[in-house]
Amino acid sequence: MNDSLSRDSIPNVDNFFGTEFQIAELFLFKLSEVDSAVARLTGIIENSNDSARVLLATYARAFIYDEYKGDEDTAEELYKEIIEKYPGTEYAKQAQANLGMKVTIKTRDDEAKERYLQAESLWTVASEVPLDQMELVDSAYATAFVAFDSLYREYPDTQAGIQALYMKYEYFHMDPERGDSVAVVLDELRSKYRDTPWGKYAAKILDHRLAISDAELERLRKRVQQSVEHIEQMSAQYQESINKKPEEKKAEVKSKEDEVLENTYNSMYDFE
Repeated sequence: MNDSLSRDSIPNVDNFFGTEFQIAELFLFKLSEVDSAVARLTGIIENSNDSARVLLATYARAFIYDEYKGDEDTAEELYKEIIEKYPGTEYAKQAQANLGMKVTIKTRDDEAKERYLQAESLWTVASEVPLDQMELVDSAYATAFVAFDSLYREYPDTQAGIQALYMKYEYFHMDPERGDSVAVVLDELRSKYRDTPWGKYAAKILDHRLAISDAELERLRKRVQQSVEHIEQMSAQYQESINKKPEEKKAEVKSKEDEVLENTYNSMYDFE
């Protein structure tokens, strides 16, 4: 298959709609000159060395014969030519559909989606393994990771491939010691796929990390530590109250009748 086709199963209209396509469109939609539009498209097919342009023109010509000229025989011939010459493209799939055939063609996007669903099912299996069987948990997640990693390496130009790269981030993010790997994956998402939801999310995380100063980071750590200490203190008090004898609990209630309750909530956030 020509390199210009392997880059993407659907040619980018903005890139491929040159002067000839615009003229053909003018004849078809503005002047209602169907034959002139077909002639322009035929010129592209016969003279262009770009297989993506040829594919687009071939499909457009077949569509005109089908929808505007009512020539079903010629349209069928052209649709079948697309299916034969350009398998694995969205246009071949659509040609099958237009002919009323069962759509059997799979594009790279279709293949990547199937692979993603398989990897996702492995991830789901891993999430259902009881946590008291940590060796099995780790092994199950590692198996899912390999599936996502393989998918991304083979289909980096597809949406499923980008999602697979994001799942690599999720895998590394579960392990506090994998901070370097997390940063690498986030940077790859941001640099290569910034316009996708996953790339934007990665950029948000990385930009937020850069925005936090060392002083703010230390303050956050101190806040977390104080919260942990307070929770441990409250837990100890609760445990102690549970273990007290009934008569001790009664005496304690009487002795505290006149005391003012301590505001423990504020103490959690007093960092001065």
